[in-house]
Amino acid sequence: YILALDMGSSSLKCAVISHQGKVLAIAQTPMRYFQPPGLSDLTLEFRADEVWDNTCQLIKQCLEKAGVVGRRISVVGTTSQRGGMVILNRNGKAIYAGPNDDIRGIFEGMEIDESHGDQLYCLTGHLPSFMFAPARLNWFKNNNNKVFSECSTVLPICDWLVFQLTGSIKGERSALVELGLMPLSDKTSKDRIPNLLGLDPAVIPEAAFSGITAGSL
Repeated sequence: YILALDMGSSSLKCAVISHQGKVLAIAQTPMRYFQPPGLSDLTLEFRADEVWDNTCQLIKQCLEKAGVVGRRISVVGTTSQRGGMVILNRNGKAIYAGPNDDIRGIFEGMEIDESHGDQLYCLTGHLPSFMFAPARLNWFKNNNNKVFSECSTVLPICDWLVFQLTGSIKGERSALVELGLMPLSDKTSKDRIPNLLGLDPAVIPEAAFSGITAGSL
């Protein structure tokens, strides 16, 4: 059986599917966000521990509904809202978790576009930059140096779920492109964007293509 996890903008969902493509069970719960105290209306976060607890509960509910025991799950796949991201410290703890609606980096993004907009558009196919990870990282650099200095890895939400499941730190390539962290062309160095923007290339995880085995439970 296949187990699918989807953290969308409005809800967190889990499904159990047969290898013939039949959906056997679905469970979901609403996503909850909060505005960090003392910050502007542009900021929005979610509590990573809460989302992970909910994920575990949904998996349990889904398996029970489908009448499938955990050992019969052969594949787990994850997906998530485009532009959402999680920052991990060196111990693998989430020190920031934000949805795609967190636009705290709007002014930092405008500065990036003024200086490098044409180059970034050629590299990623995306603008404006305030929607993407580099602008948020620059916001932390300017406003919350503790998070910025402790940042070890930036993960798309779908890959954070993989990390929680397996302990493996990898970034699905298209998800990294959608975060503005990696160029579209696989012939362009993955360090090109962080070097252009003065960010540490080490925070970008190893890129992996969809469908590879990222780890085991």
